[in-house]
Amino acid sequence: MSTALKIGVIIGYIAIISFIATYLGKGTKTFKDFAIGGSKIPWYIMGGTLFSTFCGGATMVAYVGNFYSQGLIWIWIPVSSSSHVQYLYMQ
Repeated sequence: MSTALKIGVIIGYIAIISFIATYLGKGTKTFKDFAIGGSKIPWYIMGGTLFSTFCGGATMVAYVGNFYSQGLIWIWIPVSSSSHVQYLYMQ
């Protein structure tokens, strides 16, 4: 495949993704709309998303390393993150 074709595919992909994001993002007015879908997403979907995020392979390796190097204080980072999302969801 030639270099010009590769660059054309990349530019086309970026253009299509930008168009889709602009078209679908018109209804997003606030951070709450962006972060939690304007409270239209059910709690079990939000919980499953948070659980899946915190159970990823790289996350587990990073948390174990940080627990080892800095101590138990690192337990509060995932707790704090999930409580902030819960706060946004309940308002």
